[in-house]
Amino acid sequence: MTIQSKPMFASPAGTAWSAARTEKFSGRIAAFVKRSPAAAVGACALFLLTMLWASTLTQIELDRDQTLESARRGDANLTRLFAEHTLRTLKGADQVLLLIKQDFEKHNGRIELADYSRDGVVVGRIFNQLGIIDENGMNVAGSRSYAGERGLSEREHYKWHQSRDSGELRVGKPVPGRAAGSWSIELTRRLNKSDGSFGGVVSIAVDSQYLSQVYADLDLGRDSVAMLVGTDAIVRAGYASARASAGQDIRGSLLFEHVKLGDAGSFRSVGDGDSGGRQMSYRKLVDYPLVVALGRRDEEVFRQFSARQGRDFTAGIVSSLLILIA
Repeated sequence: MTIQSKPMFASPAGTAWSAARTEKFSGRIAAFVKRSPAAAVGACALFLLTMLWASTLTQIELDRDQTLESARRGDANLTRLFAEHTLRTLKGADQVLLLIKQDFEKHNGRIELADYSRDGVVVGRIFNQLGIIDENGMNVAGSRSYAGERGLSEREHYKWHQSRDSGELRVGKPVPGRAAGSWSIELTRRLNKSDGSFGGVVSIAVDSQYLSQVYADLDLGRDSVAMLVGTDAIVRAGYASARASAGQDIRGSLLFEHVKLGDAGSFRSVGDGDSGGRQMSYRKLVDYPLVVALGRRDEEVFRQFSARQGRDFTAGIVSSLLILIA
């Protein structure tokens, strides 16, 4: 059997033909330059300008993508820090509730909550109220006195714990405090009697302003947003420049839609009435139905990129003028 193989390189005849075509094409270019030197120079200038601006625009686009990616990585790290700080705060409050629950159930309801504040178990700057509601919905103990708040059986957290013994911490919706503009996030646990039946509810209030100040201290820029929101779409805390305030329902917002899709992520949002967009990042808290989110205006994210873009355009214009003058 004879095996025929195809040549790997062009035949001498093909090489001669290609050389002839190249020589012919070169001759035409030489004739064109000789006949119309100005047009030839113009063609060269047009080619250089095309290459210059193609390179400039490509570099600008690449710089923009890198800036956005870097900003999203940085914001993702910030949301992780926010989440860890908030988680530590909530777990600290929950440890107090578990301690009170243990003492209450061990001593059949005989407990003095004022001792926890006096002994430094409760930090007043963060946790601003302790209270116990008995099985009848009566406010029987508290670190502070609240006149008129006796019958609390209609409260949402009371009914929630009365109907189930899940052993879970409940993170309630924010409630207004006594001071104007203050809000508190109420954390509650169920109390049981010695026979395991419902014995009441112990609660501790976390100052929303404390969390809001932590978010504000980062100074993310003008009209930036940082907030703690529940998976029920109710905002728990947010600092002054955020449009979303404590107690606000953000159901239907783009943030809430993205929260349904995953535990963490980034996206671009255009808020109501905003003259531009925001780059948003969010992260869910482990073991709690809460999400931390932050957003920065496009102009803040791309501030340094815009300066570099201006310099690139200026350099491109100057180079183009030099080519045209030449």
